[in-house]
Amino acid sequence: MCTRQETLCFFNRQITLADGKVTAADGLAVTPAVCDLLKDYIANRPAAMPQESSTLLTIREFSGGAPLFSNFTANTSKTLETHFAGRIDALSAKCRALGGTPRNSPGYDLSARFTALPGIPVYLTFNDRDECLPASAAFLFAADADRILTVTRLMTIATSLTGSLIA
Repeated sequence: MCTRQETLCFFNRQITLADGKVTAADGLAVTPAVCDLLKDYIANRPAAMPQESSTLLTIREFSGGAPLFSNFTANTSKTLETHFAGRIDALSAKCRALGGTPRNSPGYDLSARFTALPGIPVYLTFNDRDECLPASAAFLFAADADRILTVTRLMTIATSLTGSLIA
């Protein structure tokens, strides 16, 4: 029997898929949603990754994403907003620890680029609360990311990043 093994880096975490099993180098469990995401990524990625699009979209802006957006926002963005409101330095430190690269994005208190998987960057923007507005967080993906992964898989990426940031 031929065995196919592949190791991927998912947010700087080495995860191996072999013989239908998914294991992480750190020994920690890989969630079923991330297992499915990685299998889809392997099945759908192009042989050569296209140049990254400079146009960034929120989940809502992808085809089919609008109906899913409010639940997604309530479960991911709101979690970050609540956890890091008034703690922008803590969020910045967590982003750096997860391999996030700071970006100069006028209008945001914090902006970082992460590599979820090869060819699949995710951008986090965050504005801290102030006297007039609550904290706000958003996840952005390259406009062509849905050529490789479905919108629900992109949401899995953002949800996984959120879990890692608040851990």
